[in-house]
Amino acid sequence: MSTLVIFSIGMLVAEYPSGVFADWAGRKRALALSCVFNIVGASIYVMSSSLMALFAGQFIFGLSAAFRSGSDSALLHSHLERAGVPERYSAALARLRIASNSGIVTACFTGGWLYAWWPPSVFAGTALCSLIALVLLYGFEEPPRPVVHGNYLGILRASLAQVGDHAAVRAILLLGGFGSTFFFFLYWTMQSYLVEIGAPVERNGLVVGTTSLLSAISLTALSWLAASRRRHGVAMGVLLFAIPLALLVAAVAYRTGWLWFGAGVLIVTAMGQVLFRNLTNIRLQELVPDSVRASLVSLASWLASLLYVPVFPIGGALLDAWGIDGGYAAIAVLVLLPSLPLYMLARRHRVC
Repeated sequence: MSTLVIFSIGMLVAEYPSGVFADWAGRKRALALSCVFNIVGASIYVMSSSLMALFAGQFIFGLSAAFRSGSDSALLHSHLERAGVPERYSAALARLRIASNSGIVTACFTGGWLYAWWPPSVFAGTALCSLIALVLLYGFEEPPRPVVHGNYLGILRASLAQVGDHAAVRAILLLGGFGSTFFFFLYWTMQSYLVEIGAPVERNGLVVGTTSLLSAISLTALSWLAASRRRHGVAMGVLLFAIPLALLVAAVAYRTGWLWFGAGVLIVTAMGQVLFRNLTNIRLQELVPDSVRASLVSLASWLASLLYVPVFPIGGALLDAWGIDGGYAAIAVLVLLPSLPLYMLARRHRVC
């Protein structure tokens, strides 16, 4: 848990500022910094295994994730706009995320073997992959963009103006932020559930890999769902309300002894996080101008990171106090309470 908190602090510190940086200095430069941070974080793990090194590495990995979060999709959209085919964004984004999740699956299944052979090799491999990405990025051309706001503060003010002036942007930011947080909490608590029912801890990599594989498969439907406003809205609602339902089903399964059925429900539901985040991303990209696109995508991720601060301690306290069955039931109610009005708000402003 401590490492997750440190990672989240790194993201929280840099998430929104890194998006503004990407819109000001360039999305390619932001992605390059993400690679550099990843190399530094992995190198710390290779050179030291102390507790302070662990925390420092997690913080730097959080910075890396922050600089990547809004930059990659904004850069992709810019290329498609330049090519005159912005309508292909959902299909291209699906391919991008499928490739990313496929990398996670590969890493999860090979990481265990590498760790058993020589533990630092996992982090050395991470640094090497980031270095290769940095080299490939160097030869990648970023489409020229008109300089609408000439400095960092100008971009910052323009992005905040989009939020203040457009109710639809506020609605999709809130829905995406809360939904992403709830999905991530479900994923975290799924691992606690597996430990509680006696699943081998060393198989966590298999669980992560399986979830990522299912997520990659689900992304094949992204373009089809996003092509219709009706399908998009239904998909967002089903995914969002599947979270409290999965928690309730897992609570009942745990109480009645159907332990692995509950685990399966949690794993299948957790895979919806990637699909939900990208459906949100597609609508947000459509609503905002290219000059602040990375900033606002990063702002949605920043809101999710901010919500981690109260959600995780409250959820953990409920599980400690009332156990898996009672804690899950209480958390399901707490998740449902904001989800319903936020979804209705998004429907009212026709963003899903």
